[in-house]
Amino acid sequence: MASRSSPVGVSDPAARVLALGPVSIDLITDRLVVHGQERHIGPTPLRLLKYLLARAGRVVARGEIERHVLRAHHRPESSTLRNHIADLREALGEEGDCVCRLRDGWAFLPRDAAEPRSENMPTASEFPDARSGE
Repeated sequence: MASRSSPVGVSDPAARVLALGPVSIDLITDRLVVHGQERHIGPTPLRLLKYLLARAGRVVARGEIERHVLRAHHRPESSTLRNHIADLREALGEEGDCVCRLRDGWAFLPRDAAEPRSENMPTASEFPDARSGE
């Protein structure tokens, strides 16, 4: 099982792949694979996915995402983050609904518990309204 400080799906800090369920990213080549098929994605949605996967199951505040992923401070009414989320969901295909808007932020919620996870990492089914929209 991954340690609390390690990204989900990466048990060895020297590992080069961040993976959860059918979604994996080669951290060296930035190759995204979903259900065994390579997907092409822009650099910002890819950074967003890495950030959310590394924190899978927890809500990441919009401001935190803007600082660490977008590397900017956008006005609350800005659609920049929503646009990158839409691009990310499209690239993930059927797994796109694992990227959920919850409370005051966003989360990557795994579909099932087949992957090793800590007790505090909820699955998507534990948030029935999470996939209903933005």
